[in-house]
Amino acid sequence: MTSATGAAWSPDRVILVAALVAVALFNGTKWSPFYDPTAYVMHLNLRAYRLLSARTLYESAMLPIALLTLMLAGIPAALYERLRGLHTSSTASLAIWLVATVLLTLPTIRRALGFGVADF
Repeated sequence: MTSATGAAWSPDRVILVAALVAVALFNGTKWSPFYDPTAYVMHLNLRAYRLLSARTLYESAMLPIALLTLMLAGIPAALYERLRGLHTSSTASLAIWLVATVLLTLPTIRRALGFGVADF
């Protein structure tokens, strides 16, 4: 498999990207401390659209959280690539991105395991 720039995607890079997406989506679950505020803001801003029910808005709150997690966690990886002068993502930069994603997901992991956010 090749990317748009022609670089080959090795199986370990595909696994890292899949893990990135899985961790980010887990951060968007109802255990996230940001889930209810995000659902509330989405409801307030999108309630005029009659095609979107309140339940749909509540259930779709995970997408903005997951996307923001991926964007914020990508900053250290992008800095690494910039400092190294890389033009495409390497396995090391994807690993940095995954570690940053897991660190951003720690409050959600703690809540899912039964620990409160106040204990963090």
